Amino acid sequence: MRIALVTNKRYPNPRGSSGGLENLREELLMRGHKVFVFASAQRNGGRQEGQIYRFGVTELFGKRYVWNSWQVAHKLDSLEVDIVHTQQYDGLGKVAKDWALRQNVPWIQTVSDTISVKKALGVREKPSVIIAPAKALKKMLEEQAFPSENIVVIPSGVDPKMFEGANGASIRRKWDIPPHAKVLLSVSRITQEKNSQFLFQSLLALIQRREDIYLFCVGGGDLLEFFRTEILAKGLQNRVFFTEEVSKYEMKHYYDAGDIFVYVSKEDFRATVVAEAMCAKLPVVAVRSGGSQERVIDGATGFLTGDFNTKKNEFSDKVEYLLENEEVAHNLGMSGHQYMMREYTNALCVDALLSVYEYTLNKK
Repeated sequence: MRIALVTNKRYPNPRGSSGGLENLREELLMRGHKVFVFASAQRNGGRQEGQIYRFGVTELFGKRYVWNSWQVAHKLDSLEVDIVHTQQYDGLGKVAKDWALRQNVPWIQTVSDTISVKKALGVREKPSVIIAPAKALKKMLEEQAFPSENIVVIPSGVDPKMFEGANGASIRRKWDIPPHAKVLLSVSRITQEKNSQFLFQSLLALIQRREDIYLFCVGGGDLLEFFRTEILAKGLQNRVFFTEEVSKYEMKHYYDAGDIFVYVSKEDFRATVVAEAMCAKLPVVAVRSGGSQERVIDGATGFLTGDFNTKKNEFSDKVEYLLENEEVAHNLGMSGHQYMMREYTNALCVDALLSVYEYTLNKK
């Protein structure tokens, strides 16, 4: 098949939707399919990088607009694609969708968050199939009168090979973390929408009370400096560390350096980093919301908890329980790894997606 994957996001980004898109692209290429990525340019439009095509996209008042949209349609014409798979409804997604409908090419749409659900309501044309990465999103779409049979739940998969050659000791040495210390790992942008305040409210008192605990936050974010200042004021700058986004090829070392994976986002329905942590054999403590509650089996691969609006200290209590019960933590980590390998590998998820592609082509 000749497949166009279309995204407005920065590509490839190690985290989030574009990180999952890169995993998808690599698996499809390995299986002999032709894959063309249409993505936004950081500065100038029209650049080509192999089979990745970049176009200028501007965001105004919450909507995305494409510079010289005719170039996108012209490129799709020349590539003779069989499937158009868009990741967002507006911007490049709208241009590619319009082209697919004109050319009678199957159009697949991924709906990955609550904003996308709302945008779906404003689009008159309906895709051949909607891909939802979580059951919760499928339920939201069904509540908005989208036919259930046109919605398929396919989570973002994890590539087990990404963890080969992991060297967590190198990360501990780099940040001067003692070998005996316990490392809590968070992989998420430090932002309001990622519920970052809850992370620090929950864990800083625990870190102050126990000198053997370190917290490592990977992902950057617009509130990073705010919380860095707070950490400094509490005198914890030698045990709470921040780093910007890390490439997918380096992340394995950070997972390997951790003892417990902590995750507090309430809006991330993909929860790809949760799946990666479980694949890396880390026990997970996560807020019961979004995609995490569909990844983590409470009590079997980690713990799901409330936030301050429900049980104030439940999150930190579960973290401390795992710190004090190493065998339990180890067993949860191993169970999570086995669960990921059985249900959520990239190969399995791409198998499901290819079935959708073939179904739409046959239905055409």
